[in-house]
Parts: sequence; structure tokens; C-alpha cells
Amino acid sequence: MDGSKKKYRNNLPLPEDTTMRGGPVLLTPGFLRFVGELLFGERWQTPLAHRLGEARGKMLSPATVHRWSMGSRSIPDWVGEALALILESGQRDLDHRARMVAGLATRIRNPLARDSSPSSDWAGKERSQSRQGSIH
Repeated sequence: MDGSKKKYRNNLPLPEDTTMRGGPVLLTPGFLRFVGELLFGERWQTPLAHRLGEARGKMLSPATVHRWSMGSRSIPDWVGEALALILESGQRDLDHRARMVAGLATRIRNPLARDSSPSSDWAGKERSQSRQGSIH
């Protein structure tokens, strides 16, 4: 080993979502990579394997997801429905984070205003924990 970091995307085509251009809805290796990177970033295979395993109720190896993404193994039909559920969960998480971000921006601009946004609930909890000395 020469000590350099391994580049994981060498020789891989860019992820492609053909459904965004009106193409057929197909569970392709490119689409799997597209969804994985969208949800989890560059190192998407392990977290996607964990989430797919949770959806299936049986552990799934990241190596299996890698084989699917390289096209060396076909992607089973059950993966489509599991991906839909994972994407919906990701959307709920992003929606929640977006509300928190908006609430925090409002509080920064007007710190004396009281609002009922999720971020104010978080900030209130944070302040009460600070007073108790439980935040490090």
C-alpha cells in the first residue's frame, strides 16, 4: 500500500436516475447508486444495506449492495418497495430538519420572540439541560 486513500468511485459511471427524464421506472444499478448517494452521501453502501436489512427484517451485507450497484448481481424485486419506504422516511427527516433550520434562523434574527417551532422546543430543552449541568 502506498498510503493514499482509496477512491471508491473509480471507473463507475455517474449515478443516473432515468425516471427523472420520463424513462421507465427500473431498479437499475445506476438508480440504486443515485438513491444511495442522495440519502447517505459518498459512503452510502453500508448505511443503505443496514436500512434495507431493517426493512426486510433480515441483515443485509454491504457487499451485496455493492454487487447490485456494480451490476454483477440482479436487484431483487423486494428492494423497490423497501427503497420507497426508506425514501419516505428520509423525506420526513429532511422536512423536520428544514423546520428546525427555519426556526433557528428566526430565533437568531429575533431572539426575544417566542414561537412554537420545533427548533424552539429543542432550544428550550437545551437551555433546561444546561441549567442542570447535563450538557458537556
